[in-house]
Amino acid sequence: MFVVMTGLDLLRKPPFPRGVIDYAFDITINLLIWPLVGYGFGFCMWHFYEKQFSESGGQQDTTHR
Repeated sequence: MFVVMTGLDLLRKPPFPRGVIDYAFDITINLLIWPLVGYGFGFCMWHFYEKQFSESGGQQDTTHR
């Protein structure tokens, strides 16, 4: 996600000349945002599936459809 969003941010910027500082700032912001978002998403999904599995009594559905 970091690579895709950083690439899109860099491509969407206006075409006027940009300095190295502008590119470094964009990359730094993305390096801060996307790992935190990924951790939050993983944390929420972990707890969602943990609750879903515990509600089923530890039994997985093994029927084939």
